[in-house]
Amino acid sequence: GRAEQPKLLKDLHDVLKLDLGIKPDSAVYEALLAGYAFAGIQEGVERTFAEIREEGISLPDTCYAWIIRAFLQRNMLDAALASTLTIYRADIYFNPAVLSSLVDMASKHGRAPEVYQAIQAVKMPLPMEAIVVLLEDCRGRSNFPLASTLEQTVRLAGLHLPIEAYDPLLHVSIDAKSPHGFVLWQEFQDSGAPIT
Repeated sequence: GRAEQPKLLKDLHDVLKLDLGIKPDSAVYEALLAGYAFAGIQEGVERTFAEIREEGISLPDTCYAWIIRAFLQRNMLDAALASTLTIYRADIYFNPAVLSSLVDMASKHGRAPEVYQAIQAVKMPLPMEAIVVLLEDCRGRSNFPLASTLEQTVRLAGLHLPIEAYDPLLHVSIDAKSPHGFVLWQEFQDSGAPIT
């Protein structure tokens, strides 16, 4: 049944390319990538992605987000992270919302700092939603150094902290007995947001 679909796709690919000498088009490659990703076959995704790059084939942006989401649905954090980094390094745009899902799964596995470091190593910008997820992880683990780094990253980018960021930042600052908590509290009060 369903587990055989990637094999069937690969067989079709091989017949077209090797036996008939027909180069697969973007639809075939898109189906291959989706089939491998949803079956959880990371090697198949990597091999197909390399072939796509070699052939200079362009795929819809949504295809790349599917790959990451498919691995996340299968609880394959390492495969999702590896695919994310590969896609980003290839300078291919994908919906940044999937990064929030990636960071959320990393948090649930106790690996948010590690995933953040991997993302930072390639200088991939994170959407604010992912930063808030990371800050919540910092709160749960009392990780003041990472929370401070995330706050500074947002501020250095010239962005304002979203209201959702203040609660975890205040908690880790208090846990760390940092006077920065007072600055955050004043900033939060000045924002006019309701105190819950």
